[in-house]
Amino acid sequence: MCIRDRSRSALTGDEKDVDAAQRDQLLAIWLTVSGLEVLSQEVVGSDEVLAVIQQQVCQTLMAVARNCKMLLHTLCVVVRGIIWLFEYAAHNLKQQMAQLILNVPIMLLENPDAPPEVKQLGFDCLGSLAHLPDFLPELYVNYDCCPASPECLLERTMQALHKGVFPVDGKIGGPHSSALHAMVATLASSLQRVKDSPVGCQEFNTRMVEARRSKLEQRAAASVFNTSPTKGLEQL
Repeated sequence: MCIRDRSRSALTGDEKDVDAAQRDQLLAIWLTVSGLEVLSQEVVGSDEVLAVIQQQVCQTLMAVARNCKMLLHTLCVVVRGIIWLFEYAAHNLKQQMAQLILNVPIMLLENPDAPPEVKQLGFDCLGSLAHLPDFLPELYVNYDCCPASPECLLERTMQALHKGVFPVDGKIGGPHSSALHAMVATLASSLQRVKDSPVGCQEFNTRMVEARRSKLEQRAAASVFNTSPTKGLEQL
């Protein structure tokens, strides 16, 4: 069953632990995400709607993910929202997207107590994101601090996929198949992204490294600015 179909089940009463208030909240989120999917182009062209998404929709998705107690169909609604946000609004919601990816698919995959079906959803989410050509470049340039950082999204994403493809316990099942799909999608998308680039592979890689270096320099300058505005401005 695909993510979209599973998310519909959150509204049918299949999950016994969802009370009436939670189901009303889920209905509102489900309708919001469905509306975003239908009106994608109109939404991304409106600064007012993007502001609402930034201030309310992202926060609501995060809150539901934290409080849903690993309920599968509920998480599917959240995952649908994350996939749409990254595809259509990632450039406007960089900080929010970093937190959503860290706190939903990555945390689900890193949680040793997550049931297999929830881990499979985490891999399905990464697989759907990996089909987007800008997914890995975005992680590398905008969401990657340094390999030693606990919030290094690129590092943690690839580690999660690697553990899913090569499970320590050797168990082969739904999560393993979804991890393989996500890994293949990641590699295929990366190759296609380089192939479609107007410059050669080496030049593409050089530009990516330069973009990340520039981003790190800006972050360092911003950190200096927080303690010494004059020096921070000079560094910027």
